[in-house]
Amino acid sequence: MDQTIEATIETCIKTIPLEEVYITSTLTEAPVTNAPVTNAPMTPTPVRVYPTNPSNSCDINKLTLPMAVAGTNFRTSDSITTGGCKQTSVTCEGTDGQNCRTVAVVGSSGSATGNLDSTTNGNTATAILTCQADGTYLSGSLSNINQVSCLYDTCSNPCVQCDINAVKQTTTLVGSTFSSVLA
Repeated sequence: MDQTIEATIETCIKTIPLEEVYITSTLTEAPVTNAPVTNAPMTPTPVRVYPTNPSNSCDINKLTLPMAVAGTNFRTSDSITTGGCKQTSVTCEGTDGQNCRTVAVVGSSGSATGNLDSTTNGNTATAILTCQADGTYLSGSLSNINQVSCLYDTCSNPCVQCDINAVKQTTTLVGSTFSSVLA
């Protein structure tokens, strides 16, 4: 089994459905009160306990997150897996119409840093962070993530409509001609 999947499975604790949790008790001694004591039988009443799942205790806002930068957007979205674990989707997106050679979601855990997700020749990258039982995030082989950042490398506006006639020819060598070919 893949070590990453195995680590995620080991750290995720399944939530017990509420309809399956009942705590009952039977009174063994009479309570000390001023009320008269009767010998009528007691009927135990089920009490609902709402368990908390440690694998859902992660808070993305406790991490160091990217600063707002003009022309970019940082989004998060939480979901619960079928196994009951919390996952947070982290998206770094360029919103200024530029394409980047690389867009990456980078995570840090103390001295370790890792590329959580990246895309080439685009403007968006999305990484999935999985909540661990100790309340920290895991993504791929990087655990205990405490910082998330976005990397936008070599971004430029795509050439939608280029006008070759706008290129000025400065000099023509004697005996040569200037021509262009549109692809």
